[in-house]
Amino acid sequence: MSLSKPSGSNKRNITDEHRQFQENWELQYFCSEINNKILCLICKSVISVPMLYNIKRHYEQHKSKYDQYEGLLREEKLKEFISGYKKQQIMFTKIPQENEAAVKVSYVLSELIAKHSKPFTEGDFIKTCLIKTAEIICPGNLKAFQNISLTRNTVAERITELACNLNNQIKIKIPTFEYFSIACDESTDIGGTAQLAVFFRACDMEFNIFEELLEIIPMFDTTTGEDVFVSVFELLKKYDLSLEKLSSVATDGAPSMTGKNKGFVERLQKKANEYVEHTFHRTHCIIHQEVLCTKVINMAHVIKPIKQMVNFIRSRGLNQRQFSIFLNDLESEYSGLPYFTEVRWLSCSTVLERFRKLRDTIQIFLESKEQDVSVLSDIMWLQDISFMVDITKHLSNSNLKLQEKNQIITAINDHVKVFKCKLDLFKTQLQNKDLTHFPACMTCNQGMNRK
Repeated sequence: MSLSKPSGSNKRNITDEHRQFQENWELQYFCSEINNKILCLICKSVISVPMLYNIKRHYEQHKSKYDQYEGLLREEKLKEFISGYKKQQIMFTKIPQENEAAVKVSYVLSELIAKHSKPFTEGDFIKTCLIKTAEIICPGNLKAFQNISLTRNTVAERITELACNLNNQIKIKIPTFEYFSIACDESTDIGGTAQLAVFFRACDMEFNIFEELLEIIPMFDTTTGEDVFVSVFELLKKYDLSLEKLSSVATDGAPSMTGKNKGFVERLQKKANEYVEHTFHRTHCIIHQEVLCTKVINMAHVIKPIKQMVNFIRSRGLNQRQFSIFLNDLESEYSGLPYFTEVRWLSCSTVLERFRKLRDTIQIFLESKEQDVSVLSDIMWLQDISFMVDITKHLSNSNLKLQEKNQIITAINDHVKVFKCKLDLFKTQLQNKDLTHFPACMTCNQGMNRK
């Protein structure tokens, strides 16, 4: 009897070869062995055969982008890939069927807590409300509501995982973008720490617009152009955003941003020229420009007395309480006065409008407090405040249109052109004593004619 194998069995099986994953492949080709499968850490694809040839061939599609990482930078990049994958796995780990809905609700409610800037401890209060509601409406499903975990630590973990997932989604989309632009703004928070907000906007070949707040970077020391440049450049490296695709940078007009020699934009341009001769557009934030234009309006004689009267009422607890009671006794639709803040310029429109509507009430109240309110009887001043109410309302509406999401620059430019045409129309109408677009002025004139 012949002991030779049939000719069809000469082909070797992969399992018979006992191929093993080599540890050096991780750093060399950004792949790893997970659950007996070879996984590309870049695109999360599974490489079926653990052979050097297969792994190398798969890496070829990522080579041009990731071969630039060498030495310690490459090791850090590998750690980042592995950490990101583990966090993703934790989020999407299989959950028993009976607890899946509870976990999903936990994530949804944690997201709402984060979006509305509520304390993490609010989770316990929300759970208490859900349980009390279930006890009345559906007592048979009470256990399902009790299984929802919304402790402070759980909410913090959920929000952290959601943030990591969003970052991963951005990183996955970035290779599809043809061009991107950034907008940077630095401001000081309530704790006195400077916070640098970096907004990101990009489009792909099909002109799909993607925009997101990329990150808020705390700056604990100085906020010079060099400091801003270092922070932003490190952020761009973190998200693998190449300066070759940077189309524009929008900032305000601060010297640290637009300085000719040491400003942030100039430093970023010099860095872009180191890689390849590439020039991006420099723009002054169009919304900030509108705010600067409003400074041209001579309204100090209107705003200053109003601020003094509002502060007299709002800054003293007794006055504020008494004024609220007074409004309540008069059955007013309002319960008080808002503050005007220079940083949030749009609040000017709200304050002026509320003050005009409550002018008579404010005059009576302040006279009872023996305050000088003679300006409230000045006809010219009343006409000025009516005009300011109308014009700031138009400016506020224009500003809100500029802030709408998913707009391209041509649409924003159209809004500006339309508003300029409106100003010409307003000028002509006012010259002809037509107050169609100035309702506050119209009401003021009607009141004076009656007197």
